Formats: sequence, C-alpha cells, structure tokens
Amino acid sequence: MTKRIQLSAALPEAYKSILHLHTVDLYTELERAALALTDAMTRLPQNQDVPDDVYQQATSVFTEDQYVAVAWVATVINAFNRLGVTSHKPLPADPK
Repeated sequence: MTKRIQLSAALPEAYKSILHLHTVDLYTELERAALALTDAMTRLPQNQDVPDDVYQQATSVFTEDQYVAVAWVATVINAFNRLGVTSHKPLPADPK
C-alpha cells in the first residue's frame, strides 16, 4: 500500500509510465481509470477537454454513478487545491 501511495504522489510526472503500462499491477483497472480521469480533469485549463481515450477508458470500467462520483471528487479536490494555492497560506509543519 505504501508504494502505491508514494507512486501516486509522483503523478503527473509518472503518469505515462504508470497509467499506460498494462503490465503494472500496482493499480487496478478502476484505479488507473480514476487516476487518468482525475489527471485529465486537472489539466482542463491547458487541454480544454478530457481526451477521448481517457473518457472511453473511464466509461468502460465505471458505472454511470461511479463515473459521476470520481468526477465530483476530482472536481472538489481541484477546487480545494486552487483555493489553497491562491490563498498563499503556508503549509503546516511536519509533525515529528
């Protein structure tokens, strides 16, 4: 589990190598689809759309309700990140 969490922190740098290698067994098909959709939604300001292959991957593995849930979670996370960045509030110190 720790390795999976650490690797997810490396996204989007590792996006292509992690999400597009079908031999990687650290993430399930559902997890890869959720990560790809979340990354695509995060990049909407640059790309203006979710790529067709990402949309097709997500809709092929998620039910409609699951797709909506992942999209909403990604939207909320992105909103909080944008608010956090624009507030210039410093991060809390690491607990020791």
